[in-house]
Amino acid sequence: MIEVIIVVAIIGIISALGFELLGNARRDNNYKIACEMAASQINKTKNYSLTGKTVDGATPNKFKITMSGSTIVISGLTGGTETPLETVSLPGGTSFSGAFVEEYVVPYGGINNAMDVTFSDSSRYVDVSGFRALCR
Repeated sequence: MIEVIIVVAIIGIISALGFELLGNARRDNNYKIACEMAASQINKTKNYSLTGKTVDGATPNKFKITMSGSTIVISGLTGGTETPLETVSLPGGTSFSGAFVEEYVVPYGGINNAMDVTFSDSSRYVDVSGFRALCR
């Protein structure tokens, strides 16, 4: 009987460790997906400015990406009017560590400066330069 109790206790300990590792792996995977989504949306915004995407029949002067909380918004700026084009939500439990905003001028797609987009509770970040955005 003692042997059975010991075996059950060992199985319980191993199961608890397995669930903890599984939870960490799920969180890390969500941040990997969030990082890749952010890099993709930054590159998409830049491409909109390079190709002169039209919004309501007109080409905006700039395209803007705003990343805050767990939301990414791409907007077109025509004159003083901002028109939201796309809104994307990050996967469950992931969020940015602050608010990040960048504007890309049509038709050059130029970036004002390089930046790193960081996430709360993660070592991942998006490295944004004049040419591309990459998840690191």
